Amino acid sequence: MNAQLSLLVQLQHFDLKIHQLDAQRQQIPARINDARVPLNQANARLEEIKTAIEKAAADRRSGEQDLNEHESHVHKLRARLMELKTNKEYQAHLFEIDLANKKKESIEERVILAMERVDEKEKELEDVQNLVEEVTQSFADEKTQLESKATELDHELEKLNTRKEEFLPQLEK
Repeated sequence: MNAQLSLLVQLQHFDLKIHQLDAQRQQIPARINDARVPLNQANARLEEIKTAIEKAAADRRSGEQDLNEHESHVHKLRARLMELKTNKEYQAHLFEIDLANKKKESIEERVILAMERVDEKEKELEDVQNLVEEVTQSFADEKTQLESKATELDHELEKLNTRKEEFLPQLEK
């Protein structure tokens, strides 16, 4: 009877060890997903910056187009200046040219600000791309480590189950 009790204790030890290893094995996919979170966040930040660069570049192009149109308008106003006959018309036309030049300056400022935003975002993009590379490498390393741990646990579980199966015939039914 004591021998059978000792065998049952050993069987319980096998079962506990198998249960612990199985629990560890089942946690690995969740740990891989947890390790992927910083990579997903870095990629999302990268996409945000790319979108911001595209928007700033579109603003710059739009501003440049507005500037070209406005310069054409100012050029036409200056050309018309020689056609005016009265001093009052001439003064009013000079005032209109002055207003057009002020508007041109504000458009130029808008274009310059858009160019600065593009430059800032491109620098930020470079930093985030470096971060993404680091996080990708870190994730790949951690994933490889966890997958090898899973393989080790699978082998150990297989060995324990084999030993348990070899051990079971020693027990009385």
